[in-house]
Amino acid sequence: TVTVKTFHDRRTGQRHELKSWLLSFHQDIKPKQLADQLQESIQKSEDYKSAYEAGNGEYLDYVVAIAHLRVCQWLKTEFAYQEKTGKRVIEVSTIKRYYGSFVLDLLRYVLEQQINLETTTEDQFEEMYRYIVEEKLLNDQKKHKTTAKTNNNKKHNTSGYAFDRLKAFHQYLVKKHRAPIVQYLYERQSDGLFLKTRLISPQMFQLMIRILREYPEALGLTEQDATCLKWVYILAFRLGLRIDEAVGICIDDFVSPQLRKHPDNRQLYYVFEAALDQHKDDRSDQKMTKTTGDIDDLTLRIRLNSERGLKSDNATRQFDLAYFLAPDEFTGFCRFYQNLLPGSKAAAAVCKRKTKQLFMLGEQPLSSTNLSKITQQLFNAVLGTNDHQYTFHAFRHSAASHLAILLKGSIALVRCFTDYDSEFGRELKKHILPNIKDASSRSAQAWSRLAHLMGHEDIRITTRHYLHHLNILIADMFYQANREYSPQLIKALLSDSQLMRRGFKIEFQSNERDILKAMKKFYQLKENNPQTDLLKNKKKQKQLQQQEVFLYRETFLDEYRKWWEKKEKATIDPEVLKFIQ
Repeated sequence: TVTVKTFHDRRTGQRHELKSWLLSFHQDIKPKQLADQLQESIQKSEDYKSAYEAGNGEYLDYVVAIAHLRVCQWLKTEFAYQEKTGKRVIEVSTIKRYYGSFVLDLLRYVLEQQINLETTTEDQFEEMYRYIVEEKLLNDQKKHKTTAKTNNNKKHNTSGYAFDRLKAFHQYLVKKHRAPIVQYLYERQSDGLFLKTRLISPQMFQLMIRILREYPEALGLTEQDATCLKWVYILAFRLGLRIDEAVGICIDDFVSPQLRKHPDNRQLYYVFEAALDQHKDDRSDQKMTKTTGDIDDLTLRIRLNSERGLKSDNATRQFDLAYFLAPDEFTGFCRFYQNLLPGSKAAAAVCKRKTKQLFMLGEQPLSSTNLSKITQQLFNAVLGTNDHQYTFHAFRHSAASHLAILLKGSIALVRCFTDYDSEFGRELKKHILPNIKDASSRSAQAWSRLAHLMGHEDIRITTRHYLHHLNILIADMFYQANREYSPQLIKALLSDSQLMRRGFKIEFQSNERDILKAMKKFYQLKENNPQTDLLKNKKKQKQLQQQEVFLYRETFLDEYRKWWEKKEKATIDPEVLKFIQ
């Protein structure tokens, strides 16, 4: 028999410390240790649950045990640790952040309100989730007011993150434990209002680069430091890198036919004798003419290295920079990169580079903390205020939105929202979607490729949190759609309508607009109303762009004017009333 301690309602001022239930995440915890700890906690919770169901213990112990049992089961599923291979789906640090975002708040609420997750209704779930998120939102607002008074514009959005994790947790409960669906989790965004738009426009980005280039002293930077940061921001803006991914880029994270490693000290160097002619069979002319520098073929690999961890296995990806950077950006970055390398095997033999990281600030490697602070100062300078919500993560949001528009938007939309000119954008799109003719608006290929480029498991994560122009993009896709309909389908859809009974002949039409034009033309020809005939004669005298005016509106307004002036009941065509009621 398990000895169960009694939990007291917090509202009485006495309760057992919940810390005894919480998982321990010490600094050097290994994946296997976390997996074992999750299993131990699951067993502990099941023992407490069984004890109460056997007639021992208190109800408060029981509901807390159920809540923590479900949390640990969910985390175990997310972690998906394989003991034989040591592989897992996400990192220990991510599980720690998941756990810290809401679990203690959840257990406290369950304890206070005596909520049994196995019998909880949708309303009870919604009330609990609302309470947790709104409490965190209030704390975020307090912290934001405090930091707004200083030059530190650190983002506080624990409520948004907690909301997303609660949603994922509840989806697990619905799937595995038949919990009710909670509409509240789907009717609002993480922040309780809508997707916050903190995008960097091409114009804003160019201003940031100009400030770094012309006024580095305003940010307390040397010219060398400003040049280094310029390339950090360009890569982040074009590739959508996370801050840890950007600062963790190492010298040997790049691949090129012109790069070699010295056999003795493994020092990377470049050679010019790797002629481009050897690679003409698989390189486009556009790519081969991008740069006049020595290195003209460079691929960045985002991968696990000694200086950087990855958020998940999906974060491993690579970017052929000749396509993802604009031509002048690619030329400049190749020169920046090769200036950090020895230019021959002999030079590499005596080279002793102290750090592996590519980006330096002074004599020290660039850190996430320093990059975050400098980025805030740069945004303050560009926007003229420190009262904003821009962080380094805005580069990632911008890249995702701009790439989505490039892959799925019309030419007009691409020109309006991005700086992908015709050649740059065309070559990049062809590179991302090599079978571009098959990647139509009805295909998921573009979305899956975008999710991969962002390091996401599937497109749902990308669209939910990163695509700020999604509503505009959807409208653009509908406007550009050219769906074809068979005469049989049109006839079936309109078989019971007055239109068909009046003799409308079905012919093959190419798209919706042609069908509507034909229907409108038929209505106009069939109208025997004298007023409509008069309007039809006037219509012939109008310009081409005015020929599609909907005639019923003028007919109705004319009848309504007569009724109003004469106070008599004017005869209004019943067909007109159908369109105005």
